[in-house]
Amino acid sequence: MAWLTDSDRREADWLDRVQELPRLVEYRTAHLPTGGMRFEWTALQGDVEVRQEIEDVAMGQRTIDRILRGQATRGRARTRWLVKERITVEFQGDATQVTARALGRPVGKSLARHLLGINETATARALTAQATQWTDFVVASVTGHFGQADGIC
Repeated sequence: MAWLTDSDRREADWLDRVQELPRLVEYRTAHLPTGGMRFEWTALQGDVEVRQEIEDVAMGQRTIDRILRGQATRGRARTRWLVKERITVEFQGDATQVTARALGRPVGKSLARHLLGINETATARALTAQATQWTDFVVASVTGHFGQADGIC
């Protein structure tokens, strides 16, 4: 659990990851008074400006809760989303199971458009991809550090 919450390690991992983004406009990190972190970045993807903020909202003895807020802007059109992520650590004798779960949903006017069925499929696909991508990053980080030859950690 200490490895998962180590702010210096997380900041270095995140900086490595975000600097690989093509057309990165800006990025910054902040250490929160609670011991958590906030990561923010803005990048251009085609003619779309994407902003993302990842913030630790709670850290317990065996869980970390994060909120990912995002916004994509193309011209005057704006789509906003929220992804909630929970990482749970369960100790099982000589092994540890780390589970990462993420759930995304549109927010604000984007939620209204989604509920009305406007661009529903594209929004659902984008949110699923965003939640999957972040969860895969967490799993890859843990597996890369603690993983065994069979990939189980």
